[in-house]
Amino acid sequence: MGAKHSNSARILKTVGLTLLAAGSFAIARFQAPPEPQTTGITADRAPSPGTPPDLVLESSQLAANHPLGTLNSAFSSGERFNIHYTALLLTQNHSPQQIGQLLLGCADFEGSDADIVSLIFALDLAYRDPNLLTQVLRQTHKSGNRYLDLSSLFYYWASAAPQDAFDTALKLPQHLQRQAFQGVSRSGIREIKKQVEAYLSSSNYRSSGNSESREKAIQAIAQKSWKSDPEGFLRFFSKGFQNRPLDGLEHALEIDDPHLQSRALDSLRHSKWEDPIEGLKTALALVDENNIPNPQKRRGFIANIINRAGPEHYIEAIGVLEAATSPQERAKYLPLIQPGDHKSIATLLSSSFIQSIPDSPRKTNFLRNTLNSFAHTDWERSLELLNQHLPTHIVEQSIPILANNAYRIDGSQAAIHLLEATSSNELRTQTIQQLANSWGQKDPLGYLSWTLSEPNQAELLSAQKNAINYWAKSDMESLRLFESEVEEGQFKTALQQGIGVGLAASDPYSAIEYASTISDIEAAVPIVSQAAYTLSQTEPRAAAELIVSIYPDNPSAQRSLQRIGRTWADSDPQAASVFFSNLPESHYTTRALASTLQRWVHQDQNAAIDFITNLPSGNRRDQAITNTGLLHSLQNSQSDDLPKLLEMIENPELRTNLQKRHLNPGSGNG
Repeated sequence: MGAKHSNSARILKTVGLTLLAAGSFAIARFQAPPEPQTTGITADRAPSPGTPPDLVLESSQLAANHPLGTLNSAFSSGERFNIHYTALLLTQNHSPQQIGQLLLGCADFEGSDADIVSLIFALDLAYRDPNLLTQVLRQTHKSGNRYLDLSSLFYYWASAAPQDAFDTALKLPQHLQRQAFQGVSRSGIREIKKQVEAYLSSSNYRSSGNSESREKAIQAIAQKSWKSDPEGFLRFFSKGFQNRPLDGLEHALEIDDPHLQSRALDSLRHSKWEDPIEGLKTALALVDENNIPNPQKRRGFIANIINRAGPEHYIEAIGVLEAATSPQERAKYLPLIQPGDHKSIATLLSSSFIQSIPDSPRKTNFLRNTLNSFAHTDWERSLELLNQHLPTHIVEQSIPILANNAYRIDGSQAAIHLLEATSSNELRTQTIQQLANSWGQKDPLGYLSWTLSEPNQAELLSAQKNAINYWAKSDMESLRLFESEVEEGQFKTALQQGIGVGLAASDPYSAIEYASTISDIEAAVPIVSQAAYTLSQTEPRAAAELIVSIYPDNPSAQRSLQRIGRTWADSDPQAASVFFSNLPESHYTTRALASTLQRWVHQDQNAAIDFITNLPSGNRRDQAITNTGLLHSLQNSQSDDLPKLLEMIENPELRTNLQKRHLNPGSGNG
């Protein structure tokens, strides 16, 4: 039972007013006693004149011994007064844990009375054990009861007794306060709404929820009690120091567990530094190899302060880092520091910080990658800075990325113009391939027409295929018209495959019909294979028969049987296994059978074993035993079937090795 409340009379009055606001009974006869001697929300409403004394006594006894039964009886009576009075009586006679269970039980009742009883129990928990209330509310979200969330709860409360609702919300833990204040504000009472807005914007609100967590974290570090609950400690630490990262750093340095210290430091990464420059100076003075042995963790923490300083402080922060480090140490910070905009980049590149760092691949990569990262907003400025600070052969390595952004920002002519800046055929090809993902996606006809004028057609074929695939998805009709006007050759074959595969994704039979018109059999195989896979989603047997009948000896087509088998096995593993076991034995049909059996083993291991043991001896059965995950499953379950299956393997060397591995795992081999 919780502690006694000296203001329980006022609480009861609030409950009564709340019930009235929620549409309950009148409270004209509610009289609060001067000094009630009960806990929680008290049931000090006198019974109505018509209530027999023995009923009141019986209700009290029931409430004390059978709370849920008492509540059921009250609802069964259908009498509103009896239901509400019983709820108030239950709060008087039971602990918060019991009230929490009753609140959960309210989900089984319906109607406005159930809503009001839920409200009574929730108000009681809000006073006596707000943390428990949070847990209960979390569980009752599934119930659909609109009263079982703090916002609604405090909305009805504030509608009847706004100041009481506001004062109570102030006493809640911060993780509950915002929801409570939302409900108070929704009541529409102007003066209370102003109080809520003033409090939420005050420093008291911002710091009150953190101070308790901060004290718990500090106490856990001093007593090393974090060892018993490291996750709980990290929650307190993160919340307690979210607005005081420098204090958090000082306390994190006292943690003598490197892993936990690392996680505590990570929790400060998103903290706000009110004065990042002073914070950086202090952090540089505090952090060394003695308190953070991991150098990457040290640099990462310092770099995070710099990166979160914002563009207005970035260069000043870099200057602080320069003053505290050697050129060799600065070089190690390069992958970690991230300029916020082009202005910061330009200033940084011309600064003594960069100039003092010896030339190295790390420095070159930093400069190129940093400038490339801003090409999406201003590719011309990025190119200008690249030319200023890097040699030509390094600048050219950025052309593929810059060209993609040039097209996106300024169109195809800008990309082509930029492409002319490279003298390397390899980089030119890379650039054209990059453009397939921007220009080729948005304007495949224009992109493909332009690439056909390039000399190195064989190297561009993969990029052209990407653009063709984009085109097939967006406008199949115009793609087929374009293909009809192209002469025979690799490019026409790529167009045909793009059309066929595009058809196969939605209309497999049309794709198969289209494939039959292609003279190059190898070009038609991917189309039929994709059509068969699409067909396997609904007609797996027809898909497998299609591959077997059209391409019985083609390795590329036969490979698709394995994919079809896995899909078929999801719906009918026995039928799929029988089908593949009856095909002429080959590398591909054997693998297709093994893939099918692998799914069957997971679904019904005993049925799969019966099927495997009845296969004819030979390589196909050996593969069915060894490549389906069956042996590991039997070994883990210590099944008697394991030695029997191993003995059935026909290949003697394979049988011996697997017997050693699975029956005598400690004997070596395997």
